Amino acid sequence: MVCIPIFADQLRNAKMVEYRKIGVTLNKDSLTTEDFTAAINEILENDKYRKNAKRLKSMIEKKPMSAEERIIKYTEFAAKFGPDLNLDLYGQHLNFVQFYCLDIIVPVFLLAILVIYFAYRLLRSLLRKISAFLVSSKSKIE
Repeated sequence: MVCIPIFADQLRNAKMVEYRKIGVTLNKDSLTTEDFTAAINEILENDKYRKNAKRLKSMIEKKPMSAEERIIKYTEFAAKFGPDLNLDLYGQHLNFVQFYCLDIIVPVFLLAILVIYFAYRLLRSLLRKISAFLVSSKSKIE
C-alpha cells in the first residue's frame, strides 16, 4: 500500500500500515511526483511488503473467532444476563451543568472578562493622565 493520509484517523491507519510493514506513507503537504514514483517502486520491488501482506492476510483468515461469531456470543450474553453495569458510564447521571463543566467554565470566563475590563479601565486612566501631563507641560513651555 502507498498511503497518503488527508484527515481524521487516516494518519493513524497509515502509521499502522508502516508498523505492520505492508506499505509506506507519504506526506500530502510535501508530495512530489518523484516521491510517489519512488514509493510505488519500493512497494513493487521490495518483497518484504508482499510477504508481510500475505502473512497478515493469513492471520486475519485464521482468527479464532469471526466477527459474526463474536456478535452472536455477546448478544446471547446480553440477552441472558442483561446490561453489564460495569460498562455503565457515570456521565449519564450528571446534570447539564456538570456534564459540560459549566460550573468551571463560566466563573473562569467571567473572571477573564473582569480582568480585561479592569485592565482596560486602568490603561484608559493612565493614558488620560499622561496626555493631561503632556498638555500641561506643553502649555508651560509656551
